[in-house]
Amino acid sequence: MAKEQSWTIVGIALVVAVVASIATASITGNAIVGSSNIKANSCDSDSICEVAKTISTNRGSTSNLILTSDTKGVIVDGVLSVNGGVFIDRKTISTTKGSTSALVLTSDVKGVIVDGSLSANSLAGTGNAYACVNSVGKLFRSVNPCK
Repeated sequence: MAKEQSWTIVGIALVVAVVASIATASITGNAIVGSSNIKANSCDSDSICEVAKTISTNRGSTSNLILTSDTKGVIVDGVLSVNGGVFIDRKTISTTKGSTSALVLTSDVKGVIVDGSLSANSLAGTGNAYACVNSVGKLFRSVNPCK
């Protein structure tokens, strides 16, 4: 009889444990059970995204990856590399050292506005000179007036 009573007590204890667990989960909003949508190395569980080294869209995606925040700003702490060919470091935008490609600035309205002075190291020289543009749009320095 003692053996049958112990199985009965174990069965009742299991039923009570399951009922208590379900009640607790419904009271706490399923926080104890968890969510199947939370994944390691993702941005699903809190306001901090923990990733190894790469943030990307799914393979085969045709969408752009957009980084944004509620303040409409994204801060990069260090050098930002764009496809390993263009580097942005604080106030400097440059191509890879030794690159034979030009750095091109463009916009959707085909204009680039410089708010401040513009310097071109290749146009430096002694004294003042004329800044001329040739027929292919190349800017050059001349001691004579441009023709």
